[in-house]
Amino acid sequence: MVKVVSRRGLLGTGVIAAALTAFAVSAARADLFVSSDSNNIVAQYSETDGSFLNVFAQGNGFGSPRGVLFGPDGNLCVGNDSGNNVLRFSGTDGTFIDVFASGGGLNGPRGMIFGPDGNLYVSSKRTNSVIRYNGTTGQFIDAFIPPTNGGLSGPRGLVFGPDGNLYVGSAGDVSPTGPAAVLRYSATDGSFIDLFATDTASNTSNIINGLTFGPDGNLYVTKGGSDTIIRYDGKTGQQIDYFVQGNGVPGDPNGILFGPDKNLYVCDLSNGGGVLRFDGTTGDYIDVFATPDTAGFTSYMTFTKTDPVTLQYKP
Repeated sequence: MVKVVSRRGLLGTGVIAAALTAFAVSAARADLFVSSDSNNIVAQYSETDGSFLNVFAQGNGFGSPRGVLFGPDGNLCVGNDSGNNVLRFSGTDGTFIDVFASGGGLNGPRGMIFGPDGNLYVSSKRTNSVIRYNGTTGQFIDAFIPPTNGGLSGPRGLVFGPDGNLYVGSAGDVSPTGPAAVLRYSATDGSFIDLFATDTASNTSNIINGLTFGPDGNLYVTKGGSDTIIRYDGKTGQQIDYFVQGNGVPGDPNGILFGPDKNLYVCDLSNGGGVLRFDGTTGDYIDVFATPDTAGFTSYMTFTKTDPVTLQYKP
């Protein structure tokens, strides 16, 4: 396996440059990208064995990068917490392109998703809202979900569900309005539909970090500051079980996705960070798939083949 430690020191000849470019293109088509909010980078790992490949993106105003997602144009969008904006990097080699989206009251970008309308939706943690930007130009459109609509508080993860509507994790750590919950909103106009799913267990935190729908159609949710991943019925919102719980694994789960092997991948903010892998059917712990290496604490992740609307892995 080719292991790239630094792009900058390897461009001595045209031959090496061409080989490196070819490697970057092929690797970027089937790898795992993880944001580090402690080292201000996005690290690249092999989706086959989790080995560290490269510091893919860094600099250009990076400060506590959070949500990461490849857009429909093939480039990498990164939520920049310190700048309250979304930066865009080349999906081929990680070079900085532009400040893609900003303004409209965005404060504390966390999760992001492209909608069925092709536009970019970003959760704004500190204003209790979800901001919408033009998916091609990055121009501000509106506060798709305005502050506290439906009781939304400290939003992080968001995803469009099988029914086409927008699901948002409401944390409760900004201005608590009740237990952590997943709220559902109309994809047409952002109107509040219902409190889709909640967890009132006293032994878990009141923060929902990430959410995704699994291959089984059910909703999987990470609870920050806990060792808990909850599974809900994807149609009714009824809690099925604690899909992962106990044994300190994971200690502080954040980003969550299903990978190419249909297993569940979870970013863990505890114990120095890392991406943990669990059996996608039983929830049994498999391994630490990707160790932090130079990445530090891991918060959000994406595969290049993660669908930017549904977050499903698309081979």
